[in-house]
Amino acid sequence: KMTEKLWGDWVFHTADGKSRWIHSTSVSLNNGVDRETGAKRAFVAFILDPIIGMCRTAMNNELTKNGTPKAHNMAAAVGVHLSEEVKRTLTGKPLSKFILQQWLPLSVVLEMIVVHLPSPTSVW
Repeated sequence: KMTEKLWGDWVFHTADGKSRWIHSTSVSLNNGVDRETGAKRAFVAFILDPIIGMCRTAMNNELTKNGTPKAHNMAAAVGVHLSEEVKRTLTGKPLSKFILQQWLPLSVVLEMIVVHLPSPTSVW
């Protein structure tokens, strides 16, 4: 199961078109990257990076090639509907906050942590 691999020194490494789980013995404590493969820890790659990417995109007002905010497209991709008023009035931090509140309500995140994720101490 994937949830069992989110904690600890598991990395998801892709090379030569093949992906595999590796229980790493050389993950740097500073940045969570496996020194041998360059792969990130599973939790970072699958949970933190997408959330941080969404926030950075909204905060930096990054635009697509046709000039529309990338955050609008990213929000739609994760099922967050942005009204025309929201698209017109929110940018930067307020837009990031709005998208996160719709995409990952804190009560849902907390429930998922409690119900689905093992304790980090039980995995190590």
